[in-house]
Amino acid sequence: MEFDGNEITGNWVVEVCSTVGKGDLVLTGTYSGYARFSQVVPNDQLIWYSISDGDNREAGVGIYRNNSIERS
Repeated sequence: MEFDGNEITGNWVVEVCSTVGKGDLVLTGTYSGYARFSQVVPNDQLIWYSISDGDNREAGVGIYRNNSIERS
């Protein structure tokens, strides 16, 4: 995927992810005080994301769509 300068960033977006391993990241909710992706990012938008679970961490680029992030 190529960036075209129209990418969106969402400040204070934090969501829980039920995905384990590979595949799309399924977003299942947020914590008090944080926004959901659906509140700040339109569907089919290319975004940067990062996830962490203890010592397991990942950062990447994906497409936000219907409460999930398609990894690329």
